[in-house]
Amino acid sequence: MEQRLPLLSMEVSQDAAGKLSAEHCYSSSKEPGSQKCTRGTQCYAYNCFNYNNRESTARGISFHQFPDKEKEKQRWEVWFQNCHRTSEPNKKTRICSVHFESSRFKQTKKNPKD
Repeated sequence: MEQRLPLLSMEVSQDAAGKLSAEHCYSSSKEPGSQKCTRGTQCYAYNCFNYNNRESTARGISFHQFPDKEKEKQRWEVWFQNCHRTSEPNKKTRICSVHFESSRFKQTKKNPKD
């Protein structure tokens, strides 16, 4: 049985001009009180609007690189199918932790958990 990743259906808040809302902005350390808006890298899963930025990090969302297509073909296929996209991911493509069960994470020396 194929295991499917949960998909989200949330929207990114924007103002009338199409600019990002304050929830996607953070204070610049160079200019106290200023706001710098950034989306960062968007999660590759279809209809997911989590971005790899300070806000997501503060909410405990982590981002994970797609498996190597040549070395881990079966896992790559499962991830690709479950993301419901037509274009193939590239080396910069990431999937957010919202789409994984916490029991599926593997602790590594590169990214240790406290």
